[in-house]
Amino acid sequence: MQPRVSAVPARRVLVGLLAFDALVLGIAIGIGVAIGRPERLFAENQPVTWLSYFHLIACAFLAWELFKAAAAEEKTRHARSPAILWALVTLGFVFLALDDIAGVHESLDHAIHRALGITETALTDRLDDAIIALYGVIGVAVLFHYRDALLPHRRSAGFFLAGFSIFAAMVAVDGITNRPDLITDKHLFVWLAVAEDAGKILAEALFLAGLYSCYRRIEDERNGREAERAGASPAPLQ
Repeated sequence: MQPRVSAVPARRVLVGLLAFDALVLGIAIGIGVAIGRPERLFAENQPVTWLSYFHLIACAFLAWELFKAAAAEEKTRHARSPAILWALVTLGFVFLALDDIAGVHESLDHAIHRALGITETALTDRLDDAIIALYGVIGVAVLFHYRDALLPHRRSAGFFLAGFSIFAAMVAVDGITNRPDLITDKHLFVWLAVAEDAGKILAEALFLAGLYSCYRRIEDERNGREAERAGASPAPLQ
């Protein structure tokens, strides 16, 4: 049986997510400022990283529910079927969650340096940022390839467009703050790094709200069909 989703508008879900995220980020920044290191709780395996992880896992869960709903309704499956799209989206968010905790992109950066015998420079040190950008390119390419499957969800497009826009800005800031060579002002460098992580949380919240919006549409359609069938069924004998 599919889980029932209460009829909460996606925009309200987004507002709730943003309020919760703002609270967590505000506390993290406040504690960091109090100890003289605003970025402290934004480091690897710190609370903000785990907040990001749970956002991504929630995105993967909703994408999986979308996959199950699409698979249940497909009589035949083809290369661009919605079920395949949502399966790929699920795998993508699971991978991003693992990357968030295990630092896969950083490991790939080091592995490429070792494999090619490259001495790390200011440019090649930003290879991990290029890998993150590649994740985004792959995500956009997948969505574009399955654009026909997304047409029924066009009302959710705003969430995803905003999320990818913030993601692109985040990647740019991440590249700038990879090392203190482009920005030498220590305070500006630290606060840009904090803003980059906060932007990542915001982008994830937008993706989560977008996926929820897609699932709400499918649930509403399914509930409508069930109501029609119930209305069409013969009345019980008295």
